[in-house]
Amino acid sequence: MSIDLLESLSARIPMNSLSDPLMHCPRKVCDLEAALARMGANVRLVREMLDLFREDEPIYLSRLHDSLAAGDAAGVKHAAHSLRGMLSVFGAESAMHVAQRLEDLAGGGELSGAAELESEFGREVARFLEVTSTELAGL
Repeated sequence: MSIDLLESLSARIPMNSLSDPLMHCPRKVCDLEAALARMGANVRLVREMLDLFREDEPIYLSRLHDSLAAGDAAGVKHAAHSLRGMLSVFGAESAMHVAQRLEDLAGGGELSGAAELESEFGREVARFLEVTSTELAGL
């Protein structure tokens, strides 16, 4: 149920910022203002969505890790795509960008370098959770 809600919200968010040719531009860890706008300025709803992300994220990270270990490019692509969609609700561009790179790599059937991207993605998700939690605590 929670995954369906996250995917429903993320389907309304354009993903074109990920293919921005200005790769050197810094990406946001979280766009809390945009997330609040998407959710009718409902801080409680944003907090609930973050809680749902915290519940679902370990499941998909485990799927990503297991797929990498098995050499399953399709599984990596699916897990990265799902995680990117969940993060889009919060405008977490930095983590979304790494997820997109994983998705693109796996989409081409190539997994060399994916383990490094998995580590980078984990760091970006941790940074997203820390920054978002801190920002939400101030509201």
